[in-house]
Amino acid sequence: MRRKRLGTTTLPAHPTTEERFWAKVDKQGPIPAHRPELGPCWPWTGAVPKRSGYGRFNTGVKRAGHWVVVNAHRYSWKLHNGPVPDGLCVLHRCDNKPCVRPDHLFVGTKGDNNRDMVAKGRHWRQAGRQGSVGADGQSPVRPMATPADGRR
Repeated sequence: MRRKRLGTTTLPAHPTTEERFWAKVDKQGPIPAHRPELGPCWPWTGAVPKRSGYGRFNTGVKRAGHWVVVNAHRYSWKLHNGPVPDGLCVLHRCDNKPCVRPDHLFVGTKGDNNRDMVAKGRHWRQAGRQGSVGADGQSPVRPMATPADGRR
């Protein structure tokens, strides 16, 4: 509390972690062209590293002297469904990595994730097919160089 010369005033309450999370969500996002029945995505407007394309959220908690930062779509799942079961991933029906809309998310194994990726033409060996784009959502995925290629 701050004290003024005559009386006291209270500081505005700090937003809750959940309020901070939703403040970084755009609920008027794009509708996925391949699944328009899903409705608009809710893209994360906070930090989105180019390398992964997934939103990152600082939970405001420190552990061992470091801030706990999590993937935004996993945090959205946790808010609506509870913790992600051990060994499972949070997958996107919409294939939009920054999307945190709860009904666009589902859990599955890494195998489920890989099968979903191949079924939707997003595997790197399927470069050139529809849906095969990089983390930026625009550039095509290029196959990785292998030692047999002589490139590194």
